[in-house]
Amino acid sequence: MHFDVRPLSEHMIKPVHNFSGDELVAENDYKQAIFAGYVSTVSTLYGAAVGHKIDLTTDTFERWKRITSSAGLIDDAIDDGPTKQVDLAVYLQQTDASSESMPPTNISQSHNLSVAGALLKNCTEGMSESQIIRLQNAAHKIGLVALAKNNCSELDSYKKLLLEESLATAALIYESPDASVRNQTGYSQFIEWCIYSFAFATFVDSGRDLRRDYKNEITKVSPTLGNSTILFNQALLYARHLYKQKDQLKASMSAIRYRSRYSKMPTKRTMKKYKKQLV
Repeated sequence: MHFDVRPLSEHMIKPVHNFSGDELVAENDYKQAIFAGYVSTVSTLYGAAVGHKIDLTTDTFERWKRITSSAGLIDDAIDDGPTKQVDLAVYLQQTDASSESMPPTNISQSHNLSVAGALLKNCTEGMSESQIIRLQNAAHKIGLVALAKNNCSELDSYKKLLLEESLATAALIYESPDASVRNQTGYSQFIEWCIYSFAFATFVDSGRDLRRDYKNEITKVSPTLGNSTILFNQALLYARHLYKQKDQLKASMSAIRYRSRYSKMPTKRTMKKYKKQLV
């Protein structure tokens, strides 16, 4: 099925597939929670999937929206400083596979994060019990890594956490589709593309933002030029893998092409403009 990944399209701001429990989420809460995260990443993922000739189902596309939303909102929770412990506690309880209760949303200043956690849990409908546990464990892992990064001061340990975060995010994408998608030719190569592209993006962002993150007490890793350069060099190692194979190069070009349909430049100004239109 073809999906419209342009910002504010029906496929992006409304559910393309409804799961049990979604009826409890207000329409505006859904839009705000989805768009406040990394929903732009869905356009990149979809482009890579198209490059590998994968036919996505509506439930898979919808799960990707919720996964990327949660990932982005976790970053926002970390950036919010003093409130991050409460925000992440809400998210961690919602993604705990052993937890059957939902924490009240009003204990967190980040209502979007709470809604995103609920939407993520709802989308496990139709999955096997083992698949649900793996999906929730991966989502839970991302939250734990976010907390660990906040207290990390050693660069080598920080690099390991960044890789763990990338692998957990790739695991979310891997576990999210149903069998009709996972059994398609090219799916394993698509997941390989996800692993390397997530690692590349994570290390680039961390190298670029190291000084700001240190200043905002998001990490304790020293923001030296040498440390940033090491992170950038690691990112380049992952990037090379995306272009050295013909199929992966094709997928990367397709990912860039579809990402450009979302916005030419993913600036904060662009994001603010779209968010205002959602109100």
